[in-house]
Amino acid sequence: MNTFTVLTFVATACAAMGARLDAGYLPPSGGGPSGGGYGQPSGPVVPILSYQNRPNNGDGSYAYSYETGNGIRAQEEGKGGPGEEQGTQAWGEFSYQGDDGQNYAVKYTADEGGFKPQGAHLPTPPPVPEEILASLAEQGISVNPDGSYSGGNPNDDGSYRESSGGNGRPSQSYLPAPAPVYRPAPPSAYRPAPPPAYRSAPPPPSRPAPPSAYLPPSGSFNPSSGYNY
Repeated sequence: MNTFTVLTFVATACAAMGARLDAGYLPPSGGGPSGGGYGQPSGPVVPILSYQNRPNNGDGSYAYSYETGNGIRAQEEGKGGPGEEQGTQAWGEFSYQGDDGQNYAVKYTADEGGFKPQGAHLPTPPPVPEEILASLAEQGISVNPDGSYSGGNPNDDGSYRESSGGNGRPSQSYLPAPAPVYRPAPPSAYRPAPPPAYRSAPPPPSRPAPPSAYLPPSGSFNPSSGYNY
């Protein structure tokens, strides 16, 4: 093997190894905050202006709050514990700047009734008609600002009761008619018709044949030869 063949083989092997290295994974270079190295954020760093966290104050209550440099603020406090009568109750608020440049703020409570947010930008239910409000007021029911109801008779069965209207007549309670009770008809007793009685025709009355009357032979009588027929 001459020198030229050896150099050609070495050059080919180096080129192949270089191609494999180019196709392999190489971690990003650098490591400083501004070097864009591995594990560093690609955008601007948002500073934390304030942060407080009290996960447990010893009595089951907690609280936390934080504020960031891009205008986000949040705080919440609550209490909770084991048992059916000591469920978690929380209240708090948060605010931020939207993509449209407007500031949005939300206040909320969370308890056994669920999560109840309030905010000027949140959709609200349509107002309750005055007729409905008057009907609810007669039953001692009021509409809360969050759209829920309170008051009323807990023993009310939900039946419709017409108001007297000030005419002195007692109010009438509308009670739906009871559902008809299904009663199947009793099964009819099957009675097969009796088979027809077979009656043979009576034999015709027997009548004796009348005696045959003597009839003299017809023809002329000849004394010498007898009767001629």
